[in-house]
Amino acid sequence: MRERVKQFILKEELLQKGDTVLVAVSGGPDSMALLHLLAVDLKEEFALTVYAAHANHQLRGEDSTKDAALVRDFCERTGVLLYEAQLDVGACSKEEKVGTQPAARKLRYRFFEATMADASADVIVTGHHGDDEAETVLMKLIRGTTPLTRLGIPVRRPFANGYMSRPLLGERKEAITAYCQKEGVPFRLDASNTSTAYTRNRVRQVIHPFTEKENPHFHHHARRYEVWQNDDNAFLFKQAEEKLPGATIEKMKNSWTVSCAQMKRVDLPLQRRMIHLILNYLYDFSTTHTTSLHIEQVLALMAREGSRELHLPKGAKVFRSYDACVFTSCLEHGAESFRKELLVPGSVVTRLGTIRADFRIHTNELRGSAAVSFDADEVAFPLEVRPRKAGDRIRPLGMNGSKKVNRLFIDHKLARRLREEWPLVVDANNEILWIPYIHSSRLASTRHSTKTTVHLTFDPAPMIQGMY
Repeated sequence: MRERVKQFILKEELLQKGDTVLVAVSGGPDSMALLHLLAVDLKEEFALTVYAAHANHQLRGEDSTKDAALVRDFCERTGVLLYEAQLDVGACSKEEKVGTQPAARKLRYRFFEATMADASADVIVTGHHGDDEAETVLMKLIRGTTPLTRLGIPVRRPFANGYMSRPLLGERKEAITAYCQKEGVPFRLDASNTSTAYTRNRVRQVIHPFTEKENPHFHHHARRYEVWQNDDNAFLFKQAEEKLPGATIEKMKNSWTVSCAQMKRVDLPLQRRMIHLILNYLYDFSTTHTTSLHIEQVLALMAREGSRELHLPKGAKVFRSYDACVFTSCLEHGAESFRKELLVPGSVVTRLGTIRADFRIHTNELRGSAAVSFDADEVAFPLEVRPRKAGDRIRPLGMNGSKKVNRLFIDHKLARRLREEWPLVVDANNEILWIPYIHSSRLASTRHSTKTTVHLTFDPAPMIQGMY
């Protein structure tokens, strides 16, 4: 195994001669074998300076204490400087409102980062092996994780002030255990690794043995599949990144709007990746919230005509109105989401567009969908811009009585999600004077005797341009 690991390190360029290496050691056979390989077998050949880091999660009582003691004793015997930390996983889990495993990982990696800096280490190595990678690929496929993300374990990636590497990814668990027994490397087994409460353990005990029985080299095929897929994704994502600006109507902090027509002009593999890039942006570059199903749902939404809406995890939404498809993670809700006074002259900026007001000499301006005039002497000031409220009604010009605003939205096929934030201009009596693109009120309508008008215009935001 020594020679195989050495060749793997050279092929993947995991270590350079003269590196300072920090080995993450739990006390199990994988990390103990790795520490022995680097601190004893390969140290002189690579001219390495080797340190060890042990994170005691304090989750297994006396067993955790014995793990730490074993690592400490081995490091003393081999002359390896050991960094230790006791982690309060329970407190972190409660404070962060996450499960035990995510909390443990967060604290462990925080400890590793600090230790790398203190030791001036070039690289930290972990004991992940080929069986781990095969199990990870299987787990993600079972969960429906999008294949646009990495399915396996990266052999090398940036970490802290250097890199994290996995020199044992080409090895089977049984080979690692045999190495420990042959070289007299002590180790302890974690009883929790056999608990079926964890998905990985169920995959390890039930599914992985079947795949290995069908093909003893499955772990090699799983790694090749993962590496090739990652290379293909890198190539295709580069093309998707180049195409995305051409389909983008508007990009804001918490939203991204694209043209459905422009998206459809792109090949489907790139469409999927463009959607993934947008969702990744909305979720602050976390890929844990979306699956392949979500991308398929977005594609289906863009393929249909009319106004539609899709709800995604963590409050994100995708809604379509005509050609515009809007991805958003933070839209304001409710009638009180904004209320702004509209000065004359002046303007109010909303997410959907800007409403401007000024005084003009009456010249019989025609009312239109994006501009309207009212008799200044009849208007009850001050004016205000706000979204609709439940029960809102307007007295439409050219009609008797009043009509519900929501009914007008439906009649004009305004997208359901846009109805919640469509701007209305109201007067001091809270009477609705104008709904851009929808209707204007007969209140304060201009006459031949009108001398001065309040002229209102609406400049739509890019995300809704072309809808109406």
